[in-house]
Amino acid sequence: MYRFRVKAYTPETMPLKRLAQYLGPLAELFGVEGVHLVDIQEGSHASALLVDEAFRPEVEMRLAAAGSGGGDPSAERGYKKINALLLEDNTNGAVDAPDGAEILYFPGAKAERPRLRNIRQPGTFDGVVETLGGPNEWVPVGVRTFEGEKVTGFRAQRELIKELASKIYEPVRLSGDGYYSRGDDGIWSLDRFNVHSFSHLEDISISEALSRARLYGRALPTNIVDLVRGEQSDEVA
Repeated sequence: MYRFRVKAYTPETMPLKRLAQYLGPLAELFGVEGVHLVDIQEGSHASALLVDEAFRPEVEMRLAAAGSGGGDPSAERGYKKINALLLEDNTNGAVDAPDGAEILYFPGAKAERPRLRNIRQPGTFDGVVETLGGPNEWVPVGVRTFEGEKVTGFRAQRELIKELASKIYEPVRLSGDGYYSRGDDGIWSLDRFNVHSFSHLEDISISEALSRARLYGRALPTNIVDLVRGEQSDEVA
């Protein structure tokens, strides 16, 4: 019997609905009528598949070429779909031959992702400028979000720095080009942000400031606005 293994699951932890999502592409991969699911085996989740003798040569040929890009189109589709499911499940998998040898590997989440660097994306940033300075043509700009998080990598040319100096510690919108990289883990990070222009933002209200804080995922009480207003009233009194 052939065995299709998903390493992140056991028979006890594989949801039935997820198993069904794997079995569809697996049927595409094997591609013949004479394939039967006869057992769910222990260890990593392993679907044991019995292939009728008459179909064995065709199945062996399909599995041998799958993943190469030159195999049967339906087998290639099945291979890619299984890999995508494994990536979602943050795991990998394989097909074992009846003799126990691994004959087809699905890298899934283990696949090497190409590093992407210096990807330019125009954008804006709303926050507060805290520091300016440096000897180079591109001068570092120290900024902080409205929720208080310090963000690095911002810079502007000297002529713009002169104008920004009048807005230090005031809410501003910085416009320019961000340059991003994607790491091996698939997470994007900001390398630098070249500021080309800015605009002054009005002094934002309590409600607006807290709304922006929520956009950053900060958990806040539902009555926080009333609480803050109450504290301000006490200070005035």
